Amino acid sequence: MLPRLTLVTLLGCVSSLAAQNPDGPYWTEYPKPANTTSVRALGSLAIVETPSAVHLYSGLLRRWTVQPISANATVQATNRYCLIQDLPQVHAWSAATGTVETLTVSPSALVTIGSASSSWAAAVADGNTVHGFSGFKGQWVPQTITGQLQSLSLGSHSILAVDDTACYGFSAFFGTWVPTANRTGGTYSAFRSGAMVGLSGPDELKMFSSYQNTWDVAAFPNAVSGALNAQDGHAFVTHGNELALFSTMTGNIVRRSYSAPPTVYSGRNVAAVDAQGTLTGYAPGTDAMVPLPALGTGNILIPGGSLGSYAILDSGSSLLAFSGLTGTVSPGPSGAFNATLGDCAAYVSDGAGQALAYSALSGLWVPAPTGQQALQVDGTYESILVSTPTGYDAYSARTDQWASLTSSGSLVIQTSGALAAAVDANSVDVFDPGLGRWEHQATGPSPTWSVWRLTGIAHDGSTAYGYSLFHNTWESIALQGSVQSFRANSSIGYVETGSHVYVFTANGSLSNQSRFPEFSRFATRGGVLNHMQVGPAGAAVFGVFGTDPFELDLPPLGTLRVDPATYVSAVLGIIPSDGVLHTDLVIPNDLSLNGIVLRMQDLVVPVSGSPWITNSSEPYIW
Repeated sequence: MLPRLTLVTLLGCVSSLAAQNPDGPYWTEYPKPANTTSVRALGSLAIVETPSAVHLYSGLLRRWTVQPISANATVQATNRYCLIQDLPQVHAWSAATGTVETLTVSPSALVTIGSASSSWAAAVADGNTVHGFSGFKGQWVPQTITGQLQSLSLGSHSILAVDDTACYGFSAFFGTWVPTANRTGGTYSAFRSGAMVGLSGPDELKMFSSYQNTWDVAAFPNAVSGALNAQDGHAFVTHGNELALFSTMTGNIVRRSYSAPPTVYSGRNVAAVDAQGTLTGYAPGTDAMVPLPALGTGNILIPGGSLGSYAILDSGSSLLAFSGLTGTVSPGPSGAFNATLGDCAAYVSDGAGQALAYSALSGLWVPAPTGQQALQVDGTYESILVSTPTGYDAYSARTDQWASLTSSGSLVIQTSGALAAAVDANSVDVFDPGLGRWEHQATGPSPTWSVWRLTGIAHDGSTAYGYSLFHNTWESIALQGSVQSFRANSSIGYVETGSHVYVFTANGSLSNQSRFPEFSRFATRGGVLNHMQVGPAGAAVFGVFGTDPFELDLPPLGTLRVDPATYVSAVLGIIPSDGVLHTDLVIPNDLSLNGIVLRMQDLVVPVSGSPWITNSSEPYIW
């Protein structure tokens, strides 16, 4: 550990030496190759394709890689990797490594990426070998199979391969194969962050967690014919009166038997079990089964989005909220209310002047601004956006605060995202739920805006503008040529002109595998969080870690966002020749950490040039 006083002293010393070195640039300008056939962006990568080459941009590393291809090549892009089938070779490029890993395969090889819109793992089955590829690790990992390959299935972060003797789980987070014994007659399924195996004689469930890289086993009657409902942070299996709840975050199976078949109401990260009127809330982050009040003829409201993480019990005369993130119960207001559900935040109003917002992150109910006139209410991942006669009121589930904006512009949001913008005649204002405020950007006339997940880009024909919830910064770049296309997607965005491709990355120089709450990927207790610092080879990296919010501009170094009164610091090391310093942070399996926001920043001191304070990275721990 580096003593706090030493780090503060170091910050003061380098501040006097620094000229100007922000964490960016976040925009990059790339001359468009001749004969460009397509430009696209997904996840953390952008692709420019020609008949003879694929130009691959990593938003994590902020650099381009060019892979030659033949006229017969098939190019498949996913969230963090690109798979190029140019038989007999299969090339896999990872945005996390910036390198191309190649397999030479037979004509009968089976190549699969799972879901094209949400995949971080790929598989190639060839003869007696199954190769797994992790978009996080950027390597093909072989697994020799015994006898016949009985099943091969993929989820977003998982692969399940089954042979005559074993079932092999592969986690994109770890990039390894983990076996468990198999028997004949089983049922097999991979889902987003895990896998299920049902076996008989004896009847049992085997569940694989991508977050823990482990299998858990539990006896379960009629496991082979049990019905699987796979969500995100959890999955559950039912058969008759039997219920098994599996947390992909803890890796544990929770078994329950009832006197009659239970009804399970579930979102991506929460469940409520109704057993003949007796209600129980299930929080996959803690394995908690929490008794809930009887509801009678009331309703159970669960958001249906990508991160649906709470249940609201509406009795008709009062409200109560249960958080699947923390496993806590929060009594709400009395009365009859209408509700608008976001993934981590809800808005309720009785139509007579009483309105509140609820946060599944904190478990708090927060009154809306006094006199608020709600013309329209929208919920996103972690915000509530209320349109008013004078503009917009925004609520952040992270900060439990409302922020008002006077604007005549139109509101542009993605309900399955986290960033919202008010687009005016000569400006764009985005609501940043991490900061709990609106951030303004002046533009030229009539800006056009695109938002996806945590990233937004705009252009006015001559300048492009980008904002990200990962680095909490607006940045612009002058454009050459007329705009032909533009798009934001998750952690990336681009503007294409007749002569150039301009790519915007949502990632700062510091990143990690977790995306929550901006996207459905978690930092889990008992798991490993990869702390990834990009910079010049030979640079020294000093990390600061804390839990308290803070903001202090230290020009020209950057903005400190970890409270210096409470943080701890460490010498993380020297950036190696490939330009990336990886530090695996093992999160203790301690329940007291549940619901904690881990705030991380680095001070990077190059061998030559100016040091800088990186963007902050703030994963929410389950």
